[in-house]
Amino acid sequence: MAGSRAHRRQALRPHRAVICLVVTTVPGISGEDGGAPPSKVRYFKTPRKRRRWPWVLFYTVWAVVGVGAALVWGVDRAAQHVIDQISPNNASNKAAKSVLVRATGPDTTFIILGSDHRTWVPGSETLSDSMVLVHMSPQQNLVSIMSVPRDLQVTIPGYQGVQKINAAFALGGPKLSIQTVEQNLGVPINHYVDVGFQGFFQIVQNMGGLYTQVDRRYYNPLGTGYSPIDLQPGYQILNGNQALAFARFRHTDTDIVRAARQQQIILDLKHQASAKLGFSDIPGLLTAIENSIQTDVHSFSELINIGQFLLGLPHGRIFHTTLQVGFSNVPGQPSYDVASPQQIQSSVYAFLHPLAVAGRQFTTKTVTNHPAPVTTTPGASASTAATAKAKAKAKAAAALAAANKIPSGLVVDSAPAAALKGLGRVGLPLLVPSLRNANSQLDSVVPVRAYTIPGGPSGGWPSVVEVFANGQQAGSYYDVQETRLSSPPVMQSPTSKIYAGPRTYDLFQDGSVLRYVGFWQNHTWYWISNTFSGALTPAQMVGIAASLQPSTRPVAAPKGLGLLTHGLA
Repeated sequence: MAGSRAHRRQALRPHRAVICLVVTTVPGISGEDGGAPPSKVRYFKTPRKRRRWPWVLFYTVWAVVGVGAALVWGVDRAAQHVIDQISPNNASNKAAKSVLVRATGPDTTFIILGSDHRTWVPGSETLSDSMVLVHMSPQQNLVSIMSVPRDLQVTIPGYQGVQKINAAFALGGPKLSIQTVEQNLGVPINHYVDVGFQGFFQIVQNMGGLYTQVDRRYYNPLGTGYSPIDLQPGYQILNGNQALAFARFRHTDTDIVRAARQQQIILDLKHQASAKLGFSDIPGLLTAIENSIQTDVHSFSELINIGQFLLGLPHGRIFHTTLQVGFSNVPGQPSYDVASPQQIQSSVYAFLHPLAVAGRQFTTKTVTNHPAPVTTTPGASASTAATAKAKAKAKAAAALAAANKIPSGLVVDSAPAAALKGLGRVGLPLLVPSLRNANSQLDSVVPVRAYTIPGGPSGGWPSVVEVFANGQQAGSYYDVQETRLSSPPVMQSPTSKIYAGPRTYDLFQDGSVLRYVGFWQNHTWYWISNTFSGALTPAQMVGIAASLQPSTRPVAAPKGLGLLTHGLA
């Protein structure tokens, strides 16, 4: 019986592939043990690891899709009850349905409204705390996400003057929010989901917590007038309350950074839910969904189709767009995020056509560092031969300089080595980054932190994080993470790999953004975590990862860095 169930699970899982970038060894780049460098770069396909359980959580849409996935597994009676609860025949849902645009093809666009209550009622004065548009394209096998700043200045249908877009929910619930988005952004909305924050909390709790990269120190004590939060930097597991506080924080951040952080949490939920949730979790999840969500979707077949599509979506086919805005802060007036018609048009185009504006995707490529042989024409004069040799020598020197070129935007810095040296013994072999982003410095609040992640054979996995603050963008931080945690979820299923001598770099690309670059060495995971808004270029990410070396070595850029990052933007 168990075998037959396993066979059915295997049959239902779609087969996907991941592109691997392979660099074979040639002279030019040395590894941490002085090994030979890579010179040839190839890309080939390897089988993608199959997920253990076909549940997909993608913010609230994933929760609704979870019901569809549950149907596939034979819990249709419970799911029917939940469908009736989350898509009720009430005035609010009827009003919202009346302004939705029927999809004319396979592509669909959802609006996700995050609020303090599950169902809007007139006079509740509930503001939508977050607003996310999700575009699903089965034909192109991708999902595109656009966060809409809640302080966006808009005109609300039926009301005079300008207001913040989150006021539309308080004035008219999901219906008016949909109308406001369609009128101001020009995006037709096919479906909506209104989710209360309690649902997010319950889903994380049912998962047993959420592993995520906390990019810096977050602290608001009780009694300050802001939502309380107390999180230290570093990769860690958050409970429901902590994850919710992390997602909602914006005291010292812009709406842009907050939206990017929420999108990262969405991805963490999606990637971890399929591995953590099983049959025993279904009752609790259905209760969480039932108590927290309202949507217009009431079709079994539509839920199942969405679930099957999202289940097979490769890691790198989720694209992010944040609505481009400027800031208006007139004394005595409310502060707004202001988007010009050109900014709206550009952002919406990127949202609906992500492949047209996406950054470079890995393709087959070969890079060599072998100088061309010097040839002479029989009977040529000595001066001609000497000239040919001189040109060949100059060409070889130029090739060597290119092979050792530091990626643009990176500088050599000894400050991280000094900061890590002050930690003493930390329970893992520390590696020091000799390169950093030129616009960033070690954070002044918590620059480095040694800690343990709960679990492991000795009660905790030793970990260290270095936090770098971007001085040109408020709320923008990137991390250098080191941990003994044997299988961190963030390092599972890379979208590509770079084989460089003794190291194998795992690359994790989300749409056009290279989110993480990591490697496993000395029974320890090391990775670079990009800023939430993706401020570091792929070449910078790989360059910083390659610069991680033992503290006993001189602080210098690694040799052959130009070869390693060649072709990366």
